[in-house]
Amino acid sequence: MSYLEKLFSLKGKTAVVIGGTGELCGAMAEGLAGAGAEVVLVGRSQAKADARLAKIEEAGGKAYFQAADVASRGSIEDLLGAVRERSGSCDILVNGAGVNSPTPFLEVGEEEFDQIFATNSKAVFVACQVFGRYFLDEGVRASIINVGSMSGLIPLSRVFTYSMSKAAVHNISKNLAREWASSGIRVNTLVPG
Repeated sequence: MSYLEKLFSLKGKTAVVIGGTGELCGAMAEGLAGAGAEVVLVGRSQAKADARLAKIEEAGGKAYFQAADVASRGSIEDLLGAVRERSGSCDILVNGAGVNSPTPFLEVGEEEFDQIFATNSKAVFVACQVFGRYFLDEGVRASIINVGSMSGLIPLSRVFTYSMSKAAVHNISKNLAREWASSGIRVNTLVPG
């Protein structure tokens, strides 16, 4: 085993990547698979997943697709059950599903607001609860990676609802990191860009 493998190998680990059918989290999924993890791509579209699965498998990695509605607790509970049945366990959770809109503040309607918060914030909340309960109950020394945004930290133009929803992701990550560190569960926010 090489020096880097000793430090960073994820062999024997399972990583659930919510939003893994998209570009950003798809690249993360490839990286996790390249480090040896079995990766579960989570999204809505098998067709979108197929291209990413082919890349992972071509590079010698292991991955499969699992469809889920990220804002539905029942769907996330079903996801965890399916992963445990197929892979045996889960060690890494990436929460990266996200939507955005450049609607000017005074024109943001409640339907758009609710949809952005459901995907960007509620989905993280639900997945952290469902997977967090599993990690705590089973004593899994896990890693949760929530995808945030610079716009959740500093104002960026015309992405008001997105910025608010990502600020919530940063906040829940800090709170859970403090709460669960003593149980061996790391919670971090990744800010791409």
